[in-house]
Amino acid sequence: MQRKNVLVAAATAVVQAAGCTMVARMDGSGLDVVAYALLVASAVPLLWRDRGPGLVLVATIVPMIVYFALGNEGPAFLAMAVGMVSAVWRGERRWAWLLGAAGLAAYVAVELVLGTDTVLSAGFLGGHVGWLLVVLLGAEFGRARRERQAEQWRQHLEEQRRRASDERLAIARELHDVVAHSISVINVQAGIALHLRSDVDRAFDTLGTIRQVSAEALGELKQTLGVLRGDTDPPRLPAPDMRAFDDLAAQAESSGLDVELARSGLLAADPPARLPSTVAHAAYRVVQEAVTNAIRHSGSSSVRIELDWSGDRLDLAVLDRGSGVDVAPVAGNGMRGMRERVQVLGGELSVGPRAGGGCAVRAWVPATRTGTDDDREADVGAGGAGRAGGRQGSGVDGDGRVR
Repeated sequence: MQRKNVLVAAATAVVQAAGCTMVARMDGSGLDVVAYALLVASAVPLLWRDRGPGLVLVATIVPMIVYFALGNEGPAFLAMAVGMVSAVWRGERRWAWLLGAAGLAAYVAVELVLGTDTVLSAGFLGGHVGWLLVVLLGAEFGRARRERQAEQWRQHLEEQRRRASDERLAIARELHDVVAHSISVINVQAGIALHLRSDVDRAFDTLGTIRQVSAEALGELKQTLGVLRGDTDPPRLPAPDMRAFDDLAAQAESSGLDVELARSGLLAADPPARLPSTVAHAAYRVVQEAVTNAIRHSGSSSVRIELDWSGDRLDLAVLDRGSGVDVAPVAGNGMRGMRERVQVLGGELSVGPRAGGGCAVRAWVPATRTGTDDDREADVGAGGAGRAGGRQGSGVDGDGRVR
C-alpha cells in the first residue's frame, strides 16, 4: 500500500466529512455516527485505487448511495470523484464513465424515492450532469497530458540511448581501424627488420617506420580515450583526411606491398577538389581497412587503390591479386565497420573475388561539391593514376606518383 494512497484516502475522508457536516448544520440538523461511518467507508477503498480502479469506484459509490438514502445531504460525491479520476488515469476509462453515470442515476433515483421536488428540474439535473462531465473530462485531459509527457520522456531516453549506441559504435570503429592497421604494419616491419642483419641502413629505416606508426597510433588512441574519459569534447574529424592516402600508400609499400594509387574525376583536377570531411574520413578508413586486410590475409604483392569523384558521388575500390575470397566474407569487426561507415552516409559497400583472382573491395558514397571553405572539407592532392613509392608523407608528383 503506497503512502500516497493513504494520504489521498485520509484527505478525502476528512474533507468529505467536514463538507457534509457544514451542510447538515446549515439545515439545522446534524450527522449521526452511521452517516460519518458511511462517509469514511466511501473513502477507504481509495487505499487500493492502484490495483483495481473499477472495483474501487464501485466500492466508493455504494456507501455514498446508502448515505443519501438515509436522508443525509452534503458533498458526499468527493470519494466517487477521486475514484473516477483514478480509474481514468489507470486505463479504466470505460468503467469510469459507465459507473459515474450509474452513480448519478442511482442518486437521482434515491432522491425521487425520498420525494425531493426539484430532482427532475433542469437546474438540478444540469448541475449534477455538469459536475460529472467536469470531473471526467478533467481526468481525461490530465491523462492525455501525462501520457504525452511520458511519451516525450520515453523518446528522450530512446534518443539518448541511440546517441550513446552510435558513439560506442563510432569509437569501436576508430579503435579497430587504428589498432588493427598500425599493429599489422608494425608486425610486418618487425619481421622485415629481423631479416636485415646485413643491411643496417634498411633495418634502421624499418625501425623508423615502426616508431612513426606506433607514435601515430598512440596519438589517436589517446585522443579517443580522452573522449571516453570526458577530458575532451569529441573531435569533429577524429581521423586523417584525404591527404593521408599518400601516407597510407607509402606506409603499405614500406611493408613490402606494391601500391598503385589512382585518382580520377574531380580528384585529378588542378587545383585539387575538396571532399566533404565526413566523406573523406569514411573513405580513408575503408581503404585503410582494405589495405590492412590485404597485408594480413591476401598474400598479394600488389594493391591498386582507385578513387573517382564524379558528379555527386565518390567511388572507391581496393583491388589485390592475392588468394581472394571463395565465399561471402564473415562479418567481422573490420568488415562491419567498413559497411557501417558507408551506410551511415547513404552509400553501399561490396566485397568479393575478382575475375582474374584476388579480392575487390568497392564502395560508393554521396559526395556533393559545395565550393565553399566553411564546410570543414578535407584537402585532396591532385594527380591521376600512379604508383606509390618512396618515403611516407612526402606528397604526390604531378603525374600522381607518390614520392
